[in-house]
Amino acid sequence: MSFFRPGENVFIPIRTIDRSRVFPIEKIGGNRADEPDMNRELFHFNRVSAYYVALIYATISLAYILISDILLIGLNPDDSENLLISLGKGFAFVILTSILLYLLIRRSDRRRLQLQNRIYDLNEMMNQKEIVSQVVRLESIGRLAAGMAHNLNNIMAIIEGNADMIAGKCSGDDTSKNLQAIRNSVARARGLSDTLLSFSEGGEPVKELIDLGRFVAEVSTAQLEGSKVKLSLDIPASLSTVLADRGQLRHAYENLLINSLEVMPGGGTISITGRNVRLGEKEVADLVAGEYNRIEIRDSGPGIPDEVLESIFDPYFSTKGQNRGLGLTLAQSVVRRHGGVVLADSPRGQGARFTVYHPVHRYVPDQRVAIERGEMRTGRILWMDDEQGIREVGKELLEHLGYEAVTASDGQEALDMYREAMGSRPFDAVVLDLVVPKGMGGAETMERLLDMDPKVRAVVCSGYSKDPIMASHLEHGFMAVLPKPFLIGSLKKVLDDILE
Repeated sequence: MSFFRPGENVFIPIRTIDRSRVFPIEKIGGNRADEPDMNRELFHFNRVSAYYVALIYATISLAYILISDILLIGLNPDDSENLLISLGKGFAFVILTSILLYLLIRRSDRRRLQLQNRIYDLNEMMNQKEIVSQVVRLESIGRLAAGMAHNLNNIMAIIEGNADMIAGKCSGDDTSKNLQAIRNSVARARGLSDTLLSFSEGGEPVKELIDLGRFVAEVSTAQLEGSKVKLSLDIPASLSTVLADRGQLRHAYENLLINSLEVMPGGGTISITGRNVRLGEKEVADLVAGEYNRIEIRDSGPGIPDEVLESIFDPYFSTKGQNRGLGLTLAQSVVRRHGGVVLADSPRGQGARFTVYHPVHRYVPDQRVAIERGEMRTGRILWMDDEQGIREVGKELLEHLGYEAVTASDGQEALDMYREAMGSRPFDAVVLDLVVPKGMGGAETMERLLDMDPKVRAVVCSGYSKDPIMASHLEHGFMAVLPKPFLIGSLKKVLDDILE
């Protein structure tokens, strides 16, 4: 959008808004928080200008009348009285017209400023609507991604669990080679699943206090290692800390850096700067007022055309051929989930610039919950999951680890089994799947188990959760988390930890 600059009494018409640019809402020469001061300066400037115009007009007119009447009086002394009256009328006329001229200029300036502010408000409203539209698109793709990730993780859990069992039963170089190929493929599928969950409703961040300056420096150095691109860092040690999910934040910054790397295959420079800033209400996109960290990532590439800027955060939009086009979508979603935003622009002749805002946090909320559990009794484990394949591989893995395993297909069946076992051979631990579409899920099951046995030892197991239970499992009574897919080593460590 185009606006006037302070000090320029010029009207510049509006042009079409770039809808997904998501720039800071600002005028050239100032932002929304500075608008009252800027308007005062402009009104003062225009008032002084109008005053000078009226003063110059009055001075020239009065001088002309005065000189001409003096000359006439000198030429015709007998008519001096009439000439003096004419002189007074002329002075009065000039003064009145000067005042009128001043008022007309002031009124014109005021109406122009009002019109300009109305245009600005319209632009701001359009930008806010596009921000909301972008969020809706992210939520829509997020719901789809969450379901895909859930199913994908269940399938990978079955594959990985069976691969572990085969490895324990078979030996030989050929078998090991084939199993390693399976594990490598599962690892790649897990990476795709993590990407999907990073911008889905199920990607609830598991937050910790992070030194953002050091974190960005480490991620960018590792990402650019071995490339032809040079890295320039300007991040002060005083940069404030943030509360964030380290893994998700790494995904976000890696994708921002990859975007810059891909446009400079022959080499170039990526400059990263970090600053502490305080933002006013609606000063930047839809962020609330407060303290933020601002990270700017600039590259020396060819820049981003205006028509591309409109769509760079859209899912699956890409200008790089067969690439998925999820990188910038993921980065935007992750940063927004952490209370910030990613802004994009491309100053003419200066490459692309991504500006990331993170809300500042200087402490970690105390979420630890004291849980007392009874002594280990029988070595029996109850595993609840709605997927038959996962129940089967889970039972086999538990038996391989030396436990007696019993399985249930939903929460109600698990509750019945647990209640029946309490009087004879109680379970030492329970593994609960969090999401059971056609039955009672892990969260409700855990609430009822705690009512039944406050000393129950339970593990939450899921590849997707719409609720933040995976991130704050202790608050819900669970002692540990087992994300899908999992290796037999991860299962053994979780059980060793809760049963020791």
